[in-house]
Amino acid sequence: EAEVCSNDDPCPIDCEWGEWGPDEDCDAPCESTGNAVRRRSVAVAGAHGGDECDAADATTTVPCENPAACSGECAPGCLQGWPGDNVCDSVCYNKACSWDCRDDWCDCANGLPPDEATCADGCTYPMRADGSCDAACNNKACDYDCGDEGGDNCDCGARPECAPGCSDAMRSDGTCDSACDVPACDHDTARGADAGAVGDCCNDGCTTTMRSNGVCDAACNVPACKYDTGDSPSAITDCCSPGCEPAERGNGACHPACDVAECEWDSGDCDCAAGCPEHWLGDDYCDTSCNVPECGWDCSAEGTCDCGECAPGCHPSQVGDGDCQAACDVEACMWDDGDCDECAPGCVPAMLDDGECDPER
Repeated sequence: EAEVCSNDDPCPIDCEWGEWGPDEDCDAPCESTGNAVRRRSVAVAGAHGGDECDAADATTTVPCENPAACSGECAPGCLQGWPGDNVCDSVCYNKACSWDCRDDWCDCANGLPPDEATCADGCTYPMRADGSCDAACNNKACDYDCGDEGGDNCDCGARPECAPGCSDAMRSDGTCDSACDVPACDHDTARGADAGAVGDCCNDGCTTTMRSNGVCDAACNVPACKYDTGDSPSAITDCCSPGCEPAERGNGACHPACDVAECEWDSGDCDCAAGCPEHWLGDDYCDTSCNVPECGWDCSAEGTCDCGECAPGCHPSQVGDGDCQAACDVEACMWDDGDCDECAPGCVPAMLDDGECDPER
């Protein structure tokens, strides 16, 4: 039987909630899952003996991810998302960035968890800069129980100088300091620099500001100074060869001064065909990219051909020489490069303009 309601005796009204709002206050760290809060408001309030709205039901928590947490830096140059990404980053190898670790994975320790990763026997990552001077950590490998490159977070006192008279501030400051120009100070290179970094004392007369400045400095054009750059030795350098300016390499024109190994053979400008530098011709090795008419079938100027006959009885030098050679008139020799093409029955190109009147032409 239906309930009869009236103004004097209204029917009960149960609580009704509105839709859930967006996620708020996600507490997830970088590349991890956390919790966010969702809120909703009352759409219809309970009344007349109906179910009331419980304030505890106005909020709930849901799993969430927080990409924004990866956008900041835990230390200068180290993004929040770098620790634990399977790449050992020197800028992240400090206490502020958990020694380039995340959860149970340390990038600079082949994936070991922090409590197993060691910089020296007996010194695990959590022991470093933990407020207690640990003898096992008070060594160069563990940066003397310090937590950062600045040396302000060292458990065993101030970090010692790498050599008498050479402070951290003097290293990689743009000036070659003789006190720092020793192996213990990596020849005036900043502490913690990546392997292969160039220090201030790479060579007498070459300062940091002189390298990679667009000017070829002879004092810097040595392997120790990465050939006048701060990059890897394989990079094209400012001073690759006397007489070869940087702008001349790879500009589409062949410059003999640049056509040397040090300048990467003019960056390909002197190739007789794509992928065939001229110094490959006549080098006693048959290069497919050179075995083409543009490169004389991989033959040197002296007539030495690396790929031999293109067909029995046909030397590459005979192809395209203006005379039709039957042995060369095959596909492997590019049909004698047109020497045997007839412009009319019985008339080959070699018969044209030969001083004789040939009826066939």
